[in-house]
Amino acid sequence: MDKELPVVSIVVISNRNKCPPNYVPILKTSNGADADLYKDFALWAKTCRYLAVSRRVHDPLQLEVITDLLIISAREAIPANFISIDFTIDSNEKALRKKFLCARFTPRNNTLDAVTDIIVLNKSKRPPKGYSSAGEVDGFIICFKVATIPETYVKPNHNQSFHDKSYSHIPHNRSLTAGLHRHSTTDLEVFGGTKQFNNLSIHLSKEIRGIDGVPFKLRHDLENTPNYNDAAEMSLHMKLLSSPCFRFLQTSRASSSQFNPTKWHTVTLKNGVVASWHPEKEFPYKYTRPIDLESLQKQREEEEEQRKLDQTVRRSRDKEYGPAGPDNLALRRIFHAGKTEFVGRNQMVLIKALWFGRQKYLRGLAIQEQLFEKLNKRKHQGVISEHYLCLFEHYPTYTVGLRGHLYSEEEEARLKSIGAEFHRIKRGGMITYHGPGQLVAYPVFDLRTIRLRENNSRSGLSLGVKAFVNSVEEVLIQLLTDDYRIPGVSRTEDTGVWVDGYRKIAAIGIQVRHGITSHGLALNCNTDLSWFDLIVPCGLEGKESTSITKELSREVSIDNVIGPFCRKFEKLYDCQVELVSEVPQLEEEIAC
Repeated sequence: MDKELPVVSIVVISNRNKCPPNYVPILKTSNGADADLYKDFALWAKTCRYLAVSRRVHDPLQLEVITDLLIISAREAIPANFISIDFTIDSNEKALRKKFLCARFTPRNNTLDAVTDIIVLNKSKRPPKGYSSAGEVDGFIICFKVATIPETYVKPNHNQSFHDKSYSHIPHNRSLTAGLHRHSTTDLEVFGGTKQFNNLSIHLSKEIRGIDGVPFKLRHDLENTPNYNDAAEMSLHMKLLSSPCFRFLQTSRASSSQFNPTKWHTVTLKNGVVASWHPEKEFPYKYTRPIDLESLQKQREEEEEQRKLDQTVRRSRDKEYGPAGPDNLALRRIFHAGKTEFVGRNQMVLIKALWFGRQKYLRGLAIQEQLFEKLNKRKHQGVISEHYLCLFEHYPTYTVGLRGHLYSEEEEARLKSIGAEFHRIKRGGMITYHGPGQLVAYPVFDLRTIRLRENNSRSGLSLGVKAFVNSVEEVLIQLLTDDYRIPGVSRTEDTGVWVDGYRKIAAIGIQVRHGITSHGLALNCNTDLSWFDLIVPCGLEGKESTSITKELSREVSIDNVIGPFCRKFEKLYDCQVELVSEVPQLEEEIAC
């Protein structure tokens, strides 16, 4: 028989053993499973949420029944005429996870139908016949049944006196509650407790429902004016102020559409009772608590120590990356991005041009090898702050590249017998000559960070091996054409720089390891060309060797060429070339 009566209140509890009096908890689903609406797999301090309903009528004068239920997302607005249940009634904790249960209360004499039963189903189940789904919560569906209210159920008599009749016939003013924050039936006064008002001890009904964050009190100038006949009359007026019937309140100085619940308002009931609305604003305790001077001093010391530590780390980082900051490779590693996922800003690359003077060939080879290892180590650390352009003038030396097997030991002995060195090395090309009057340049560059200037067709792109060789040829072509006005300087199908297509003025042989270049080019400035007559330079028959001095018919030394040569590197590459006359100290002395 109880399930045929309307449900007049619904709450959420966190402890099945602390259900309020006159409420019936819904502990099981329709198939006998646990109806906990808060799935928590913790082994200790498990969180639970159960629904509890009441059909007990405490005050026929203020009877409202539930006519609809709805589950909404926490991001949705509460539908009109609904009240949301935000907190548990026994522990004042959040009711549901990411969801809100909303109920619509309707005065008894304004409806013929009401919710008579509420059940919980597994998500996979369908609502039984006659039940409607309110929504889904953590794998469960809350269903409710709407039925006709029995005729024998409590129905107020409108002909009673004011203190005995219901106020439910008063027209609804729903717009007053439209702008309020979420409120719930769980924000109650103490169950079964007492409240002091005007020196009267008033026993409040256990069915009183307050409004979350909406405290009421009588205006100070009217506190002592009402003359109540007894405590019951005062209790009735108090319930009118604290129940969800706030929608019956009307503002005396502003229309309902202008009502702002965050400001003070004077409100009246239809029965003439005057009340004041004052949102409670708590002053944060942190602004009023005593100041702990010792803790404050300790906090300031820790902040100062952290500031000094940050400065130390910053200085160390600046020293590590140099004045230009981390390069693109370092930035990719800092942000854990691949080379196709991250392209940083183009940075000005620093190239140190190191002039070592006249050196034996093997010593020059060892110097560039140490600089190669140094750059390779920094690259793997993500720190590339500078590149190197090693400049040498060698003693008479013949070198053979990767195709050195074409030269016999007899040929090697013949060349050594005339006072020249002979070395087989790991570079491209065949046999060539290095000696006094020839500028030998070994660019030790990381090809992944070297870029061409913006006016070049490949600007902003990393250079491949072939593109780098072509760019080195372009440096020499621009140097000889622009600075020395030698006509007919160009490249041919054979590697190197040529004059009129058959006189070779510069040889190029590049080696690339781990994306870093070594070896390089040899430019004849005022070289003794008779050394080339003893070999077939680069294995090219019918070709000649020439020099800047021969082409211009005037003496041009290496010292005259180094400056313009470095400037051409700056012009072609997006870099800054710094000519260093003092040889840097290497990690260990090289003996050759």
